[in-house]
Amino acid sequence: MNVALAQARPGAPEGTWCFALTNGVREAEASVVVSVANTGGPYRQRFLMQEAQWMLGAPDCARGDRNVVEIRSTALNDEGAKLAALPDNEVAFAFSVLAR
Repeated sequence: MNVALAQARPGAPEGTWCFALTNGVREAEASVVVSVANTGGPYRQRFLMQEAQWMLGAPDCARGDRNVVEIRSTALNDEGAKLAALPDNEVAFAFSVLAR
């Protein structure tokens, strides 16, 4: 399957990635598996953990006439005694789309 980078809606959070599906696969008939890839940097900041997740329905992606998958990447950092989730464009990830 092929995907192409698609547009996020204006005002979408940092770390929002939109991908247009091709070959007739529709998001409604697919499952998406996402995994963070540790590249070792260089990063603007140092984070304790990173995550990326599939956002069902692609709420922050421009629709147009294509099926779109949205993945949002987040970095987790220590802020005092708790973890803070920060949307971040530096998180590297890989994903697969599984058609049903």
